[in-house]
Amino acid sequence: MDLPLKDRLPKMAEGLESLARNVESKNADAILLFKAGRYASAHLLDGLASEEAAKALMLLDAVRIGWKPDPEVRRLLNVSFYDHHSRLVYAHIYDLPAHLENDEIEEFVAAERDAYFVDGPEGFDWVLRNMKLAKREGLM
Repeated sequence: MDLPLKDRLPKMAEGLESLARNVESKNADAILLFKAGRYASAHLLDGLASEEAAKALMLLDAVRIGWKPDPEVRRLLNVSFYDHHSRLVYAHIYDLPAHLENDEIEEFVAAERDAYFVDGPEGFDWVLRNMKLAKREGLM
């Protein structure tokens, strides 16, 4: 965001190439670990590969929306880019069916955004962990 406009796309292309190599490497290693029966490590690397791929999607979205000096774009690139939970949600959004409406996607993101939530017969009986985070951390 802080680069001059003319320098942004070349830097973006460089970053995307680096991310692609990183995703490819982690994915290849995960496959080898799965074949060797080392499932915990394989799942961990597979998850990291997915998070790296989400970074690429974030960068592409920053370009798609026009590099505006917008607080949301800055937050996306300065906070979400480095946050495991944000990357998990971002990656999952791209796995949702294409026919969903924007409000349905917004509902999904809102439901996934919190690390904890309350539930139960009275609506506040139990504090539960976000399932995606729990699964990720459980594998570690």
